[in-house]
Parts: sequence; C-alpha cells; structure tokens
Amino acid sequence: MQGCDRCAYLPESSSIPLTKTRRANLDVLAASALIFLAAFLLFAVEPILGKLILPRFGGSAGVWTACLLFFQSALVAGYLYAHLLARIRSARLQAAVHSILLLVSLAVLPLTLPAATAAGAAPLLDIIGLLVRTIGAPFVLLASTGPLLQHWLAEGRGEQAGRSPVRLYAVSNFGSLLALVAYPLLVEPVFRVRLQTAGWSLGYGFFVAVGVAAAWVARRRAPAEPSPEAHDAAPALADRALWFLLSLAASALLLAMTSHITQDVAPVPLFWIIPLGIYLFSFIAVFGWPGLYRRAVWLPAFAVALGGLMYAAAVPPAAQNLPLVLGGYSLGFFLACLVLNGELESMRPPGSRLTGYYLTIALGGAGGAVLVAAVAPALLPGPYDLPIALTLAGGIVVAAEWRRERQRRAGLWRRALLASAGVGLALGAGFVAWRDAEDAHGAVTLARNFYGSLLVSEETDDATGAVVRELTNGDIIHGAQYRLPADRRRWPIAYYGPTSGVALALRALQRSGPLRVGVVGLGAGTLAAFGRVGDAYTFYDINPLVTRVATGDFTFLHDTPAAWRIRLGDARLSLAGESGPRLDVLVIDAFAGDAIPTHLLTREAFALY
Repeated sequence: MQGCDRCAYLPESSSIPLTKTRRANLDVLAASALIFLAAFLLFAVEPILGKLILPRFGGSAGVWTACLLFFQSALVAGYLYAHLLARIRSARLQAAVHSILLLVSLAVLPLTLPAATAAGAAPLLDIIGLLVRTIGAPFVLLASTGPLLQHWLAEGRGEQAGRSPVRLYAVSNFGSLLALVAYPLLVEPVFRVRLQTAGWSLGYGFFVAVGVAAAWVARRRAPAEPSPEAHDAAPALADRALWFLLSLAASALLLAMTSHITQDVAPVPLFWIIPLGIYLFSFIAVFGWPGLYRRAVWLPAFAVALGGLMYAAAVPPAAQNLPLVLGGYSLGFFLACLVLNGELESMRPPGSRLTGYYLTIALGGAGGAVLVAAVAPALLPGPYDLPIALTLAGGIVVAAEWRRERQRRAGLWRRALLASAGVGLALGAGFVAWRDAEDAHGAVTLARNFYGSLLVSEETDDATGAVVRELTNGDIIHGAQYRLPADRRRWPIAYYGPTSGVALALRALQRSGPLRVGVVGLGAGTLAAFGRVGDAYTFYDINPLVTRVATGDFTFLHDTPAAWRIRLGDARLSLAGESGPRLDVLVIDAFAGDAIPTHLLTREAFALY
C-alpha cells in the first residue's frame, strides 16, 4: 500500500511527529473527502431540480437541455471564482472570503421552488432564471471546491505526497457519477421529492461547516513564500484554444446525444442520466488513470464510433430493441468522450496553472451547452444537433493531432493519415447533410423551437392517388389528415380511427347530448373531427408551434361544427386553473418523444382529472 492509504490509521497516543510526506498524504485524503462530498451534492441536486421543474414546462426534453446549460454555466462561475480567489496573495483573506460566502449561501435553504412559476414566451430564460434564484449560489460554491482545494494543495506542496492534485479531478467526477447512478436506482423510487430536497439541504449544511474549517486549515498550511511552481511559464495560446475546443466539443456532444436519445423516448431522469454518467465516467478514466489513453488504440476506435454515430443520425435504426439501440449510442458516445477528454488530460499544465486550466474547460463546456441549447433551436429548422456535434468533435481531434505531429516533426505518412481522416470526416458530414436535405425536400413545414422540431410532410398513394399529410416529431407521428380526395378531410385517421378507444367513448356519450371535451395535446387537431353542433372542445398544449401547425397546415379545427378553443400552457396547470363546468370527457394525448410526460401520470394528476 502507498500514498494516502498508509495514513488511513494513526494511533491517537502516538507522540511521533508527522513527517512532511505523511502530512501531505493526510491533506490529500481530507481534500479528497471534501471534493467527493461537493461533487456528490452538486450532481445529486441536478436530477432533483430537473424533476421539480419538468411539470412546469410541459415535460419536454428541452427542459433538461436548459438545465444542463445552467449547470455548465454555473460551473464556469464556480471555476472563475476559484481562479480569482486563488490570485489573492493573502491566505487569510482567501479563507475569510470563502467562509463568508459559504455561510451566506445557507440563506437559500431549504431547497424549494417558487410556487407560481410557469412557462412564458422564453422558456429557456425562464428555466435559467428560476435555477439561478433557487440554487445559484450553492451550486457555484460547490463547483469551486475541486479546483480551489487542488490549488491549495499545490501551494502547500501537496504533490510531495506522491500523488498529483490533478488526480482529485477524477475523485470529483467519481462523486458526481455515484450521485447520478444513485438517483434513479435508490433515491427516486424510495423518497418523495420533499424528502429529497430536505435531505439535500441537510447535506449542504454539513458541507458548509466542513468547507469553512477546510478553508482555515488551508490558510495555516500555506507557505510563507510562493512555491517555485508559481513561476511556471504560461501555456501557449494554441494550447488554451485546444482546451476550450475539446471541452466545447464534448459538452455539445453530451447535450446533442441526450436530446437525440430522449426525442423518441420519455424524458425521464434515467434517460437524462445515462449520457451524463458516460460523460463523467470518461473523465474518471482519463484523469484517474492517465496511462489508459493510448492514441494507437483509441483513435481508430474513435473513428469507427464517429462513423457509426454519423450513419445512425442520418438513418435512424429500424430496430425497436431499445437496449440494443441505446447501447450502441452509449458505446459510440463513450468512445468519443474518452478521446476528447484524453486529449484534454494529455495537455494539462503544472499545478500552479490548474485553476486557469479548469476555468478554460468550464468555459468550453458552457460554450458547447449554449450552442445546443440556445443557438441550435434559434437557427436550425430541424434536429441537426447530433451530426453537427459529431463533425465538430472529429474536426477538433484531427486539429489537435495535426498540431501534436507537427511539434514532433512527424513523417509524411502520419500527416497523410491525418489528412485522410479529415477527408473522411468531411465526406461523412456531407452524407448526413445530403440525407437531411432529402428528408426536408418538399416538406410543407419544417420548424423548431424550445419544445422540439416539427415536420409536416405529404405522402401520395400511387395506386389510389390519395394524399395524406402527416405531422411528425422526430420519428413519431402526432397526427395525419387526408388532403385528397377532399371528401375525406374530416375523417379521423391514424390512431383516431372509428374503432379507437377515444372514438368509442365519444360516440357512447354523444347519445346524452352536447359534450364538453378536454384534450391534453393538440397535435393536428384530429379529435375535432368528432365534434358536433353544440359540442365544446378545449385543447391544452404548451407548444405555440403546434398551435400554428394545427391551424395553418391542417383543417380539422376549421372544419368542425363544434366550438373550440386552445389554452396555451402546461396542461396540468391549465386544468388546475379551470373554473367552468366540469368536462364530460378528458383525453390525455400529450406526448414528449414517444411517451406521455410523467407529470401527467402521477397520483396528483389523476386526482385533478
């Protein structure tokens, strides 16, 4: 046994003074425990907040993307705070500032959400603002713990213990991963949300107490004069740029992969946590065991994974075997993250430059989150995030390898190999772009917003000449209507045919007179086809883009003789605010991906219904 393990037990009665190495080992052990706790709390609160916020914003996958954007941005704030605090020369002042901020952050406890928050015109900004008010200060301070303690260890000559403080980065990611795995398996099935928030609040209070003590211990251990590492040369601008770009690519790939996986599956914490857990595990692997990343092994695997993911993004798997499809995506994503983070670890600077290194990584992570969560929905008409993120990741790895080979003055064949990889990447991206252009060609409508991408297309039956217009979200059909022949336009088709459960229920109740019908989920407005004179239909939908499509590209609403209205907003909140007569029929037809949002299936929701 070596390192901090041999100092796990020290007799209380021992009068032998600690050697410098043993003291450093104890410092690393204590710092590891605190960093682990901070990381655990940091990532334990993420799924809790996602679960709390999800019902207020329609249960869409975009909610988690917005949460990830906040988390990445808060990491930047935490790393920037650690970087600036480390620049204060007085160790006493560092400890005082950090202690005061930790104590002040207790004011947000217990963890709760404001009672009257709902989706507005800009749900992305609404979610970020809500998270800033709820958890902003504690999140930033938790995020700062790792780089700050690593800096203090480096200043106190912690590397003499035989373990570089950068290893604590892997400890941090292990704590994060453990929190993510524990939530869907142990926490969510057993504890109600109120107990989850209460338990997290108690854990954070304990962290503050230990954090204050650690700050003052670090002050006493600080050297009287700056260590020689303080004079390490600043990294080159090209190195900083690659830190940023490698982190940006990994973060963009994380959000794009999460969005792609949950697009056709329920947006529940388990399917959010799988990509994030893989992302964190890749950090643990390369920072915990630096020798694991061997380019000769992983770069070819990265190329194969990139090609497979590119093809899957362009041609979705036909197999409905969820474990197989999810496993394939997960393996490809892991290989991509391993290479991106492996390149990042191989470029890490000396201990005195670690806070700037982590700050740059955090900035890159936030940049990737902004690209996918904010820029892509505003600029891209369709769900093209994943192929763009894959192309970006491949291009940055090729650029990093090209620069490394130039520094080594590699031979012509190595450069030719890299150039071939770049050409292959360009061809793959071109193939995906061509397939996307083919899919979008002739589309009646292709549009996107915070809640997802909608495609309205038409298909013609060559044998009969019938033309059917379909509304799809990803690979899921959310409504269809005959366009030709014209006398079939009012026919309810797809999953609303005459023998469907909804059709049977409505026709049975129509015998008693006019009906008041509520429909959660507008889609193409197909259920309006069952309306009669005297009936009143209320459609509840949170997505304004769906309203535009249902009233502009389909005619069910315009053709029905029944009175109808659309209530924009989360259906559960809208139903809770209804004050008119009771509904005769309530149809739950809201879908996020290929499943009903979970907050519409709870006991509280059914009591409301």
